[in-house]
Amino acid sequence: MRLRLAMTALLIFGIFLLFAYPFLFREAPHTRYEKGLFAIRLTTYVAILLLTFFGVALTAVVALRRARQELREEAKQNLRELIEGTLRDHGKADGRPS
Repeated sequence: MRLRLAMTALLIFGIFLLFAYPFLFREAPHTRYEKGLFAIRLTTYVAILLLTFFGVALTAVVALRRARQELREEAKQNLRELIEGTLRDHGKADGRPS
């Protein structure tokens, strides 16, 4: 549950960052100093954006692995119950008590 919450929060934050780009980088730099600051801000923005979406992908992979493991265990349990039920049914057909 917490994993899905983290994945959703990261995804919403990443989408928010994508839509915030025009508001964060509105002014065009003119001087060399402003261009340097702009480059630093843009690099930081892109790094945070990449880390955010990498976090989304990582949490999605972990969530899928957990779901696959749960399904595998549930399938084993279902097969075990089917075999035990079949053995009980065959025991009743032979006249043996179960």
